[in-house]
Amino acid sequence: MTVRPGQIIGEYRLVSFIGAGGMGDVYRAEHLRLGRPAVIKMLKHLDAGGAAWQRFFNEARIQAKLNHPNIAVLYAYYDSGMPPCIIMEYVDGLTLDQMLQQHGRLAPETTVEYAVTIAETVHYIHSRGIIHRDLKPNNIKINSRNEVKLLDFGISKAAFSQDLTAAGNCIGTDRYLAPEQLQGHPAGVASDIWALGALFYEMLTGRKAFEGGTWGELYTAISSATYIPPTTFVPELSPDLERIIATCLKKQPAQRYPTAAALANDLRIAAFPRGSVPSGATRRHWSLPGWSGRGKWPYWAAGVLLALGLGGGAFFVLQDDTAEIQPRKSSPVPLHLATPPPETIPQTGLRTVRINVYGNPARVYLGTSKDPQGNPHPTPYQTAYPRGTHLYFILQRPGYKNCVGDFTVQDSTEANNYTYQLCKTTEPCPPSGCK
Repeated sequence: MTVRPGQIIGEYRLVSFIGAGGMGDVYRAEHLRLGRPAVIKMLKHLDAGGAAWQRFFNEARIQAKLNHPNIAVLYAYYDSGMPPCIIMEYVDGLTLDQMLQQHGRLAPETTVEYAVTIAETVHYIHSRGIIHRDLKPNNIKINSRNEVKLLDFGISKAAFSQDLTAAGNCIGTDRYLAPEQLQGHPAGVASDIWALGALFYEMLTGRKAFEGGTWGELYTAISSATYIPPTTFVPELSPDLERIIATCLKKQPAQRYPTAAALANDLRIAAFPRGSVPSGATRRHWSLPGWSGRGKWPYWAAGVLLALGLGGGAFFVLQDDTAEIQPRKSSPVPLHLATPPPETIPQTGLRTVRINVYGNPARVYLGTSKDPQGNPHPTPYQTAYPRGTHLYFILQRPGYKNCVGDFTVQDSTEANNYTYQLCKTTEPCPPSGCK
């Protein structure tokens, strides 16, 4: 079927050709009566009932079930008497890929603003049983109002979707695939979080987290979770942001953030400049209802926290800040981030933490300082800390390298259950000494 500008499809007139996607050609269109701009994606391969058609229909069905300000809206789906067409909201602006091409990399504060919204949006689709499976700069757009829009659900997987991937195969864009996907395992929440880590790395550095001159080299880099630390390219980058990326890019899925919401919350905490939080206050106010996640404070943003019986109490006032953050081409202003010291975390309930290792037991040193001291405990070791506490640990076993790392206490029992694989002293392994 020949398609040309001016052609009528349903209630829309084609205006111009935008480009070609993986499954379809994309056109800008306009509603005949309302004048509303739209995008029409038209399936290229007319295999009625075949794999391409099923995948195309899957995209429309998934997008029809989503209602979120940071996801492009589906207007209509046609598949009668013409090539199947998806008609959706027209999003102006640039993709993150285009922004990175123009600016090289984004300022840390800009990255955090966008990253919080992206992570929250991904958590929204996860909460509806949908895995995106193709999170990358080309599939995220920043419109003229500086709002994030998540695009392209063409290879997303939902509970109601047919099995569109052959057994043992992986689907997605190579450089954003998680190690378990390369091994043929199904994509899940953890693999989307891995892709978010690779995406945020690229936003901060202007470089791909995983590179390779050949497919074999790329496969090795991803499979071993080996990448150049982002501070190599951006020395002024906050340790907190580097830690967040490292948590997303853990080789073992269970060691990544348990949810995209936990990732978003850690990004919010990291966004406070050092010293901006008064003594006795907590940075958890980012999680209060009304936070838009689009680079603006809520309009009601004025709150007072009164702590009685603590030396007269402590007050904390939220300030209104409606300035939009724009991408910068020049060198970004360093963003100094800090993890809240344990004493600022309210004692609102303890969460059980369990640490174990594969194989024979090890000794674990655990604490809130970067160099945990005191008596070691044998694994498996179980204890309890307030939610939000940042913990550091050292695992020791004769004949093995010390395993060192850190994590933040989460809400769920599953999220606080950590199991590590120690590295023998005679074997190459990550700097942390564990996998």
